[in-house]
Amino acid sequence: HPFLVSVRRAYAPRGVEVYTILVEDSPKNARRYVAQGHAGLPILIGEKTDVAKEYGVGKGIPVTFLVDQVGVVRKVILGGLTSAEQLSAPLDSLLKRK
Repeated sequence: HPFLVSVRRAYAPRGVEVYTILVEDSPKNARRYVAQGHAGLPILIGEKTDVAKEYGVGKGIPVTFLVDQVGVVRKVILGGLTSAEQLSAPLDSLLKRK
Protein backbone atom coordinates (compact mmCIF):
# COMPACT_ATOMS: atom_id res chain seq x y z
CA HIS A 1 0.00 0.00 0.00
CA PRO A 2 1.45 3.39 -0.96
CA PHE A 3 0.50 4.91 2.41
CA LEU A 4 2.88 2.47 4.13
CA VAL A 5 5.71 3.98 2.09
CA SER A 6 4.62 7.40 3.38
CA VAL A 7 4.63 6.11 6.97
CA ARG A 8 8.09 4.66 6.45
CA ARG A 9 9.43 7.96 5.12
CA ALA A 10 7.77 10.05 7.84
CA TYR A 11 8.95 7.90 10.76
CA ALA A 12 12.39 6.80 9.50
CA PRO A 13 14.15 9.76 11.18
CA ARG A 14 12.71 8.50 14.49
CA GLY A 15 14.14 5.01 13.97
CA VAL A 16 10.99 3.32 12.65
CA GLU A 17 11.23 0.76 9.86
CA VAL A 18 8.34 -0.70 7.87
CA TYR A 19 8.51 -4.14 6.25
CA THR A 20 6.11 -6.14 4.15
CA ILE A 21 6.16 -9.84 4.96
CA LEU A 22 4.54 -12.16 2.48
CA VAL A 23 3.63 -15.37 4.27
CA GLU A 24 3.24 -18.56 2.26
CA ASP A 25 4.20 -16.79 -0.92
CA SER A 26 6.68 -17.45 -3.67
CA PRO A 27 9.35 -15.15 -5.10
CA LYS A 28 7.25 -15.02 -8.30
CA ASN A 29 4.24 -13.67 -6.38
CA ALA A 30 6.50 -11.23 -4.54
CA ARG A 31 7.70 -9.84 -7.88
CA ARG A 32 4.06 -9.47 -8.96
CA TYR A 33 3.31 -7.64 -5.70
CA VAL A 34 6.12 -5.18 -6.41
CA ALA A 35 4.97 -4.74 -10.01
CA GLN A 36 1.52 -3.76 -8.72
CA GLY A 37 3.02 -0.68 -7.09
CA HIS A 38 4.07 -1.94 -3.68
CA ALA A 39 7.73 -1.07 -4.14
CA GLY A 40 9.33 1.28 -1.66
CA LEU A 41 9.25 -1.15 1.26
CA PRO A 42 11.58 -4.02 2.07
CA ILE A 43 9.74 -7.23 1.23
CA LEU A 44 10.46 -10.39 3.17
CA ILE A 45 9.10 -13.77 2.21
CA GLY A 46 8.25 -15.75 5.32
CA GLU A 47 7.77 -19.46 5.32
CA LYS A 48 4.77 -20.72 7.24
CA THR A 49 7.03 -22.46 9.73
CA ASP A 50 9.01 -19.28 10.42
CA VAL A 51 7.27 -15.93 10.42
CA ALA A 52 3.66 -17.04 10.62
CA LYS A 53 4.32 -19.52 13.39
CA GLU A 54 6.41 -17.11 15.45
CA TYR A 55 3.81 -14.35 15.27
CA GLY A 56 0.72 -16.56 15.20
CA VAL A 57 -0.52 -15.38 11.81
CA GLY A 58 -3.04 -17.44 9.87
CA LYS A 59 -3.19 -17.81 6.13
CA GLY A 60 -4.53 -14.74 4.35
CA ILE A 61 -5.22 -12.64 7.45
CA PRO A 62 -3.80 -9.13 7.19
CA VAL A 63 -2.11 -8.18 10.44
CA THR A 64 0.25 -5.40 11.48
CA PHE A 65 2.79 -5.75 14.29
CA LEU A 66 4.50 -2.82 15.97
CA VAL A 67 7.75 -4.24 17.29
CA ASP A 68 10.21 -2.29 19.44
CA GLN A 69 13.98 -2.07 19.00
CA VAL A 70 14.64 -5.25 21.01
CA GLY A 71 12.04 -7.34 19.19
CA VAL A 72 9.12 -7.15 21.63
CA VAL A 73 5.70 -6.94 19.96
CA ARG A 74 4.08 -3.83 21.47
CA LYS A 75 0.87 -3.68 19.44
CA VAL A 76 -1.05 -5.95 17.08
CA ILE A 77 -3.54 -4.50 14.60
CA LEU A 78 -5.79 -7.12 13.00
CA GLY A 79 -7.31 -6.53 9.58
CA GLY A 80 -6.13 -4.58 6.60
CA LEU A 81 -4.97 -1.02 7.02
CA THR A 82 -6.40 1.63 4.74
CA SER A 83 -4.63 4.82 5.83
CA ALA A 84 -1.50 6.18 7.45
CA GLU A 85 -3.59 7.56 10.30
CA GLN A 86 -4.25 4.03 11.52
CA LEU A 87 -0.54 3.74 12.31
CA SER A 88 0.30 7.32 13.29
CA ALA A 89 -1.41 7.34 16.71
CA PRO A 90 -0.05 3.96 17.88
CA LEU A 91 3.44 4.77 16.58
CA ASP A 92 3.45 8.18 18.25
CA SER A 93 2.32 6.60 21.51
CA LEU A 94 5.03 3.95 21.41
CA LEU A 95 7.72 6.45 20.47
CA LYS A 96 6.79 8.64 23.45
CA ARG A 97 7.64 5.72 25.76
CA LYS A 98 11.27 5.70 24.61
